[in-house]
Amino acid sequence: VPPSWAANRHQHDFVEVMAILGGSMLEDMDGHTMTAGTGDVLFYPAGVPHQEWAKGGRRLELTFLGYRGGSFTAPPICRDASGKIRVLFQWLKEEQSSGYAGKAEVMDAILAAILAELRRAALCPDDPLVGRVRDYMRERLAEGIEVEDLARTAGMSRAHFIRRYKAASGHTPMADLRRLRVEAARDRLITTGLPLKEIARATGFCDEYHLSRVFRKQLQVPPGYFRKS
Repeated sequence: VPPSWAANRHQHDFVEVMAILGGSMLEDMDGHTMTAGTGDVLFYPAGVPHQEWAKGGRRLELTFLGYRGGSFTAPPICRDASGKIRVLFQWLKEEQSSGYAGKAEVMDAILAAILAELRRAALCPDDPLVGRVRDYMRERLAEGIEVEDLARTAGMSRAHFIRRYKAASGHTPMADLRRLRVEAARDRLITTGLPLKEIARATGFCDEYHLSRVFRKQLQVPPGYFRKS
């Protein structure tokens, strides 16, 4: 949606789950205003009034689903730190348009997986520092990112930032950046037909050979084999 997008206050007789793929937005749920950005997942229970606005003068990219039934609840905003929920959304969309006779059962299973990942995100939230830095990384994967850029984003000295980040996440910042790039490449391999050269460029690798080397190291299989299987 464009930077000027806004949805007037409304409510549904179904549960709505929305994933932010790019940009940021303000959302008001039942009188409480919150900010959601790339990687956040919003949960709107049935019958709860809410409204949304794009924020920051940038195009907002989002995907959402509605479903009825069940007693599942979640916080208004959760972090999709692993990116799994966004991939599951894509699978659900593809299954919806398929001609498979048993697709309703498959779609129910994917929905159950989305809700399970949402429950995990609610129970195991990211450290705020890690979440903020990962947002910065995800929005600039195609760019050259140095640890000094990340430290500056966190408002810390280089050495203190590296220690603090590793203690909170279990990874050094640059190792985490490589992991996020591989995950982004993996998602594109699953959900698009783009050639490796374009995927490498979009996710911050020098070329498809660099992507293949790092992908194989982290996931134990080359990207071409991963896509075929």
